[in-house]
Amino acid sequence: MVNELSQKKFPSFARYQLPAIVWSLFIFTMSSIPGIKFPFQFFSFDKLLHFGVFFVLGMLSARAFLFQEWNTTLKKYALLFAVLYVMLYGASDEIHQMFVPGRSPELYDFLADTLGGILAAGIVIILPKKYLF
Repeated sequence: MVNELSQKKFPSFARYQLPAIVWSLFIFTMSSIPGIKFPFQFFSFDKLLHFGVFFVLGMLSARAFLFQEWNTTLKKYALLFAVLYVMLYGASDEIHQMFVPGRSPELYDFLADTLGGILAAGIVIILPKKYLF
């Protein structure tokens, strides 16, 4: 009864796909802020931040693909599509940074983005669907 009521209250798109879209827009917005040059590198923090942000994107996109209702192929291969989406979005983010003052593309950022998405997909595989909402 409660699940049925929540389904009526929150349509599928708003509940599953919209969070992934909003998070993608958040990443783009943050990536558009001109960079500040530090006198020393925050190598591990920067890569950890990339990993975490794209881990969240991986979880949200896996959830979006798993619970979408219009394409059975996307649903069947949701985790593969989620990882591919994170990789493509990470690559496009690095390309985008070529055009933002004070920013530059980095291979290691892309790798951290990709690893975040892969770990998210791995967790979704072992997590029961009821925990994905």
